[in-house]
Amino acid sequence: MNEKYANLLKNSNYMRFLSANLINRFGDCIDAMAMTWLMYQVSGSASASALNYGLNYIPTILLQPICGAFVEKRDIKKIMLVSDMLRFVIIGSAAVLTLLGKIQGWMIILGTFLISTVEAFRVPAQTPMVTLILDEEEYTVGESVSSSLSQIVQMVSIGIAGFLVTWLGTSTCILIDCGCFIVSMLLIAGMNIKKTRTVESGSNLLKDTVEGYRYRKKNRTVVLICVTAVLLNALIAPLSALEAAICDEMFHRGPEIISLINVFFTLGGIAGSILFPKVEEKVRPSVLLSACFMTLAVFYGAVIMCSHVYENAVLVYALMAVTPFLVGLAAAFVNVFVAVTQLKTVESSYLSRVTAIGTSLAQRGIPVTSFLVSLGATRLSVYQLIAITCSMSVLLGLLFVSSKLSLLQSKRQHALPR
Repeated sequence: MNEKYANLLKNSNYMRFLSANLINRFGDCIDAMAMTWLMYQVSGSASASALNYGLNYIPTILLQPICGAFVEKRDIKKIMLVSDMLRFVIIGSAAVLTLLGKIQGWMIILGTFLISTVEAFRVPAQTPMVTLILDEEEYTVGESVSSSLSQIVQMVSIGIAGFLVTWLGTSTCILIDCGCFIVSMLLIAGMNIKKTRTVESGSNLLKDTVEGYRYRKKNRTVVLICVTAVLLNALIAPLSALEAAICDEMFHRGPEIISLINVFFTLGGIAGSILFPKVEEKVRPSVLLSACFMTLAVFYGAVIMCSHVYENAVLVYALMAVTPFLVGLAAAFVNVFVAVTQLKTVESSYLSRVTAIGTSLAQRGIPVTSFLVSLGATRLSVYQLIAITCSMSVLLGLLFVSSKLSLLQSKRQHALPR
């Protein structure tokens, strides 16, 4: 195992690729907090924040399956570079408008939509890159290292994001994200990739997209994972969509409480990512999926409790440290399992399409839930919305605990017959 980690450190392409992704993650986390509060400040409405959060996922759902087919036929390195450049331009424009005091709600929504559209191309390009810079026996360790370090960066960036927004202002935080895009472009540009992917000739996007759906549908493991991911994302969406309102109306505190939640969620994720190679063959995936729902229910229950005892700072901080840690631990096991399963069971010529379609399907629950939350926020209190989400988490957790799901599939699926 130690030798595998040492080989990763010697792999310059992997280190550049990993560093670019980590820097991107840092900038995105800072930017996400800044844009959330900027939208809330501009609109003064929890409903508008939830609407903007939901719109963020529309391009992923509608465009990413087609983008995956588009990327499959092209140079994935160039696509990653162009994507970072376009995101730099869009985010930079938002920063300038904020500095000039010209930013408006519709501009934030448009910028969010454009960024998500660009990312719909980058994500399908990023996934197959792993197969070009690592050997198959290195996938598990490589994904474990990538996931754990990504969680560490996320923990640090989210942990300081709330304070940076308070001390430096939203526009400066957005500019930090711009700088991260530049560094990412330089790192990706420095990669020297010698492996090539097996790609069939032709460029019929519709046909390629349909084949991607057919290929994915045959893989029972991935189908079940997608269904579960839709439900999990739908249950997490209310927290992200209403985080500013939750801070104000339930915790009676500023954005630092969200930073605390995210820090301990990330700590749990780091622990889960590191431990995954050791527990991979000891714990059934169905147990891991069940744990995600149950820990999420416990977390939302803790949020509700904190709204009644918000004056007791010690109890609030303790609950918002322990319960997010448990959610992060369970989620990390599932995330790494999904990543490794796809790399091992999907042929490289289908990997961009299958990953893009999977991401699209998995995230469909987020905008639907966000729009429902946006609508519900006009009639229900934030407390009531969180209580409903908690109840749904309990029901789904019990359902998964009582069911017997077989998710193990280690053989690589072959291409569809012509």
